[in-house]
Amino acid sequence: QTSHFLLQMDRSKIHLDSTAISAAISACEKGSQWQRTLQMFPLLQEANAAARGRSDWYSLSSTGSHQVTDCLKHALEYQWLYGYPLLPPSKEQLTHGMFRYIAGMQAMTVREIFKLIPEASSILDVFCGSGTVLIEALLAGKSAIGCDLSPLAVLVANHHTDSRNVNLVKFLRVIEGLASSDQRGCLEWSELQGRIDALPESTVKDAVRFTLLVALQHAGDETFVYSGGKDFLLRAQSSEHTARHLAKPLFLCSAKLYAARVRSLRRHTSQPHQVNIHNCDSCLLRLSEP
Repeated sequence: QTSHFLLQMDRSKIHLDSTAISAAISACEKGSQWQRTLQMFPLLQEANAAARGRSDWYSLSSTGSHQVTDCLKHALEYQWLYGYPLLPPSKEQLTHGMFRYIAGMQAMTVREIFKLIPEASSILDVFCGSGTVLIEALLAGKSAIGCDLSPLAVLVANHHTDSRNVNLVKFLRVIEGLASSDQRGCLEWSELQGRIDALPESTVKDAVRFTLLVALQHAGDETFVYSGGKDFLLRAQSSEHTARHLAKPLFLCSAKLYAARVRSLRRHTSQPHQVNIHNCDSCLLRLSEP
């Protein structure tokens, strides 16, 4: 009822508060009203966008060149109001946040900062994390160099930036083979992991490992697990039963998401593979002269 009321208010051009919308989305999720949930998310993004012009929500002061401080102000606003990983309305998500890495940067924040260095032909991010800055560098037609001490960050950044140039047709074919059920009619996480380990080393295997990480992250996200179209969960009678039946559908879903978003990134980048990511301490990074 609350969500219906808010949608009617929106159609009547009445101002909506983001706190009220967030509460309505939460109520819809708990009540499994997934169509309403999807309808409410654009309203929340629009409310956040409108908040950028409200000076009573926060106060920023600055000194120095307005050309610099205005970009930095907008960069902070994007980070505060949208967070990570979802982009504002009308902006394509691309590969941002496929794996939700800690302390992620909002992509629009990066775009604002890049306005300060339009002449730069390459970008170096010595704490690249999941690769947000590197993705945006590729979109801006710049070469990208990333570095992180975390092997997880390097794995995620490589696949968020499509640096491996994975053959997606072969990738999806391998995924289908791995996800085939045994005679018991189900596929458990441990068995799936064993099948992946048995694959020969290749860029496709690396992408499959990344897909498994994304699927496992989704498995721990109740909002995703109980979202619409996953009626296999309705047959689950216990947490043990649920866990056994999650592996195959979440793995397949994550693989299709990966392929779709990588294709989207490739359509938007003229030079998608001019990126190098290093797994080391930034103090030890040695780059050759251009």
